[in-house]
Amino acid sequence: MSFITEQSAILRLAVLPHGLSDMIKASKAHLNQYLFNLLPTTQSLLLGYKDIELIGETAALTYHSSHVHFTARCTLLLFRPEPESLIHATIKHTWPRFIYLLFRGSLPVYVSDPGVRYIYKQGVYCDKDTGEQLTTDMVLQVRVKSFGVRKGSYAITCSMDDPEYRIVSKPEPVATEAETSIYDGVDSVSTVCQDPGGPYYDADEYEAIGDEKKEIDADFYQDPISDQV
Repeated sequence: MSFITEQSAILRLAVLPHGLSDMIKASKAHLNQYLFNLLPTTQSLLLGYKDIELIGETAALTYHSSHVHFTARCTLLLFRPEPESLIHATIKHTWPRFIYLLFRGSLPVYVSDPGVRYIYKQGVYCDKDTGEQLTTDMVLQVRVKSFGVRKGSYAITCSMDDPEYRIVSKPEPVATEAETSIYDGVDSVSTVCQDPGGPYYDADEYEAIGDEKKEIDADFYQDPISDQV
């Protein structure tokens, strides 16, 4: 199984003076630019973040910049799919030669060998033995084969030709409430955006704090998290 890593990090950022009223929002705007992209210093994808807090004294204005600098600490949710590991991903679309899925709702996953188990008929994949159909929003357990840039963004390529391949869950017949997450980055990506004409400016610096990391089963966060968490 692939694992997600929690990593503490320091953010060194800057805002225009009128942006000081909400430095937490400025920190989120900075981090949202990197969601589902590779962080060079970690070689892992940023899936989300939590626990943003300001550090030290009130932000300081320097002689070399019109921006006010401040420092924040947060926890990054990092993920790098390892070849031959297993992940759970949700079907979003099917084509005659491959299936397109999403991991954690945003990271593209491609299965290029559905023909080993399924026959494609009239736009639907049917199991060769049982006739069971693959439908949108089914969650599959698939084997990671590679990870890299595909169609202009990072994506995982997986295989169904594996004894541990299985259908994990099927969509409910009725609509359910939207899944929530304790990771602000995932929840706020559509609502906290950096306005090009707004007050936020990013110094584009961060660093990991020490070597201590916490590994979490990647599929733990597939499940809904209650508001009480």
